Amino acid sequence: MLLVLLLSRGCEVLLLDEPADGLDPQTRIELYQVIRREANDRNITVLVATHVLSDIERVADDISILHRNAILLQSDLEELREQVWIVECEHAAPDASLPSGVELVTAKAAIVGENGLMLRDHASVLSSHQLPNEMRRRKATLEEFFLAVTS
Repeated sequence: MLLVLLLSRGCEVLLLDEPADGLDPQTRIELYQVIRREANDRNITVLVATHVLSDIERVADDISILHRNAILLQSDLEELREQVWIVECEHAAPDASLPSGVELVTAKAAIVGENGLMLRDHASVLSSHQLPNEMRRRKATLEEFFLAVTS
């Protein structure tokens, strides 16, 4: 990887396909730290294609989700993190009537559990909205979101 970075000194865009494939967890983290540092220092754009979403979640500014030759989503990662919630209830799935600015992403049990919903909150309603005691909310991971929009 360091050889690639050295050879790409004059490039404005670097395309990497599964750059951490086959690496152990510690080396994966270090590799992406080097990539991020080089991108920032050289003011270049780095496009990474990978199936390991936890790697991207640590270093990306923007993400695109491609599925079956179509771009399903392009978003600022931090903005997406702030907007996507999983709301779970102890007994039954929460009522699907949603406030304005909140959309249902999925209610599939395989992704959000038997009594859950994944919601995208474009209006920042859920972060301040008081939920009943039997309901819990948590931020969805990028992997959970990916599974929801591609299934």
